[in-house]
Amino acid sequence: MIPNPDYNGPWRQKQIDNPEYKGEWEHPIIPNPGYIKDDELYNRCVDCTHIGFEIWQVTAGTLFDDIILTDSIEEAQAFAEETFYKKKDPEAAMKNKMDKEENDKKAADKAEDENDGMTLDDIEDADGEEL
Repeated sequence: MIPNPDYNGPWRQKQIDNPEYKGEWEHPIIPNPGYIKDDELYNRCVDCTHIGFEIWQVTAGTLFDDIILTDSIEEAQAFAEETFYKKKDPEAAMKNKMDKEENDKKAADKAEDENDGMTLDDIEDADGEEL
């Protein structure tokens, strides 16, 4: 690399003073007359039997199975051993098989689209002569 004697380092934008700057903005505290404090909002239930999920998805098709809600790591690990780990490998193999079948079908469709059922006898060269 050829040295540049006029190089003063990377470019930095000049900063100019703002005479109207009043310091960091602080939001005003506005009373909300409709606010009602709910002391039971974050209480835990003793025997929870239901749970709800609100999920926003870009693509459809997400499946849920074997959900556990616990505060015990040991209980969660035992549950995973009984459910998730037993199904993990067979489900992965099934998904790989389905993906392979779908890719094979796409490749076959693409090959069919490329020649549109034509044979070499049907194809003519640029001069209009049969090949």
